[in-house]
Amino acid sequence: MKTYDSGLTTEVIARAQRDEWLDRMLDNWRRWAAGDIGGPQAFTACASAERHYAIPVWDGEDHAALDAPDELAGESMDMAWSRLPALQRQVLRAVHLQWPLERVRTQRGCATQAADADRFRARELRIPLALMLETYAQARPAVARMLRQGVMS
Repeated sequence: MKTYDSGLTTEVIARAQRDEWLDRMLDNWRRWAAGDIGGPQAFTACASAERHYAIPVWDGEDHAALDAPDELAGESMDMAWSRLPALQRQVLRAVHLQWPLERVRTQRGCATQAADADRFRARELRIPLALMLETYAQARPAVARMLRQGVMS
């Protein structure tokens, strides 16, 4: 028996809420929590086995500042996240930190759709898919409200 698929996914919920600022904050939080330094790694030695020759660094190249996560925004998001109820924290962490779509695709070894990724997350969290999606839809505005009001207030 095939399960009913309503077409509702975490991506659809995020698009329906139309909060680009929150999307950028959540993406920054994901990169901040993962310890991303931003940009490609800048090598300072040649690719030979001996590594005797230094590679000249071009003027104006600043690899570290290309796309580094904003530390303050990441910490603010983490503080707001920690004030959410336990289930909302768990779902936001699962969707944005533990199993973002790219990581689910890598783990499963195939081109996974957003709905399949949500089913995977719900199974890993051991909660029904409908509850996970409902919780996600509630957690996004709650964390956005806390961030806009100021985390420290």
